[in-house]
Amino acid sequence: MISSLIDFIHYISGYFFGISTNALDYFSFATIPVFGMLLNSKRSEFKAIELIIDISIILFSVIIVIAIGLYLLTIIRKPISSFIPEYLITEPINMYSTLMIVFGIAIPFLLVNRAKKTS
Repeated sequence: MISSLIDFIHYISGYFFGISTNALDYFSFATIPVFGMLLNSKRSEFKAIELIIDISIILFSVIIVIAIGLYLLTIIRKPISSFIPEYLITEPINMYSTLMIVFGIAIPFLLVNRAKKTS
């Protein structure tokens, strides 16, 4: 599944992103429903549709942050050596993809806390 997603991104963007996927990335994706439940627990009453909406918000946030992270990689990681192909882009730091996933999960929580403080 991951290789087909990488091929799809390579086909659309023209860049091959050399991003490692490790067990922590898979664990982060697997815990998105748990974080959705935590976000939903801040509501006064439980509704199943609101739980699905919260999980969808977190998933959408993660996808947006990963897309922004890939776009930033195209800007900051141009190959210096002429032996490295122009279309090959690698992570600037170790666990870059994991940090993007964590930022994506954290954004809805930060927005909910800010909304509660302003109201």
